[in-house]
Amino acid sequence: MTSENLRFILGLKIKTQRIERHLSLRDVAEKTGLSISYLSEIEKGKKYPKPEKLLLLSQVLDLSFDNLVSTQLTDQLDPLKTLLGSEMMRSFPFEIFGITGQDLLELVAGEPHSASALIQTLSEIVGEYDMHIDHFLHAALRSFQAMKQNYFPELEEAAEQFRKNHQWSLQNDPDGEALVQLARQHFGQHVFFDGLPETLSMPEIRSVRIEGEPERLYINPKLWASQRIFILLRELGFKILALPDAPVVSGSHLGPPKTFEGLLSYFKASYFAGAVMLDGDTIVGELQKLFSKTHWDAQHFSQIKAHYAVTPELFLYRLSQLIPGKLGLRHLYYQRFTHPIGSDDFLLTKRLNLSPVFMYHGKGLNEHYCRRWTALAQLRALSQFPPSTPHQEAISLKRLEFMDAKASFLSFSISRRLLLKERHLSAISIGLMMDDQLKSVVKFWNDPSIAVVQVNETCERCSLSLLSCTDRAAPARIYDQHIQEQKQQEVFQNWINNIKQS
Repeated sequence: MTSENLRFILGLKIKTQRIERHLSLRDVAEKTGLSISYLSEIEKGKKYPKPEKLLLLSQVLDLSFDNLVSTQLTDQLDPLKTLLGSEMMRSFPFEIFGITGQDLLELVAGEPHSASALIQTLSEIVGEYDMHIDHFLHAALRSFQAMKQNYFPELEEAAEQFRKNHQWSLQNDPDGEALVQLARQHFGQHVFFDGLPETLSMPEIRSVRIEGEPERLYINPKLWASQRIFILLRELGFKILALPDAPVVSGSHLGPPKTFEGLLSYFKASYFAGAVMLDGDTIVGELQKLFSKTHWDAQHFSQIKAHYAVTPELFLYRLSQLIPGKLGLRHLYYQRFTHPIGSDDFLLTKRLNLSPVFMYHGKGLNEHYCRRWTALAQLRALSQFPPSTPHQEAISLKRLEFMDAKASFLSFSISRRLLLKERHLSAISIGLMMDDQLKSVVKFWNDPSIAVVQVNETCERCSLSLLSCTDRAAPARIYDQHIQEQKQQEVFQNWINNIKQS
């Protein structure tokens, strides 16, 4: 147990015992000769008194010395001790939200019994939904991205500096051969596109780095050239940006690391790689030309993407950085779904929500995402083709109107077959909220050729009838329950009013 936790437990014990004996801080100060301010700092976990002062406190509080200095807590306060020793307290990045773990402990110390009950409740919720520390860390990272509008000028600058220093561009090196030589000559990293052991039975592994002299990087040869380039640039990003905790493996459950510092490093290196490959100024210039048109030009959008020959994931995710960062359209969402052909599963594997509209998600949801969403509609259509169908990307734009949220989004989506997972499809969407800012920037927002689709978050929460929605995957049990409860509330309130008036 850390010294910080020991101070907190001592302060918690002193405060609870003082309150139980109906003593004020002034009372304890008068009986011990200690100042009120010093006693307050002890109770907040900021000070740990010397033995002679602890002995005075134990006598005034009628608590044995051994009991006072032990780490044992009452059953009511035991959840607080569990929190102190938890991986959550050790790993969660409180500092990015402007607080420290000590700040949280001070809040808890204010009402220890109530805080203990709250922590116990949260623990039960976490257990019921099988949540682990990495879920909290990823949530913290998404919150951090949202705070920064998913745009990081210092990483943009580092990417621009890399291109200038090494005279490198994706257009001049589409196969990555020059980048491989650059990595070897300037960064001491030797790159191999074979040698990954088949015995691992993990086709999703994308790369493995072996430390040593020389340092070796094994990249899955089945990947597209742009994917291999991205992985190599990410590895260089760890070095150039001097990022800690660089994961050895990418693409599987073996990495990235399960610490926030490691997760943040992985994110920054990935951001750097994408920014090197897709020059922000060039893309923004093309987007401004596209958005200035009064009609949706699907061919122009396809040409922008084709210029870089990267995956839909990378292209649309790069847009989720540049659109809020450079064009001021800050209310957007990014989603990536995968779909095993032959199943009814649509798995949300990556997400970022910068909009005020709440998107249901997460483990234990046990609900069905709206099948009308652009990405899911694409996946359902693509799954009808046989697996032997040649690879082809499908691009779609729809205007999604979230009925309950009273909000509309222009939803751009691209779908394709996955390379490393047989019989798996992927669809990626970026949705731009249709507010006044968007209407001033995107001139084709009301183009009548864009299909308008009424949607909700999940089928279970949707008010559309079976006749109105042929895409429904499950009954509207949550919506129906909500309506029934509203009716019951109205009947009950009317009965109360009648009684009062009689």
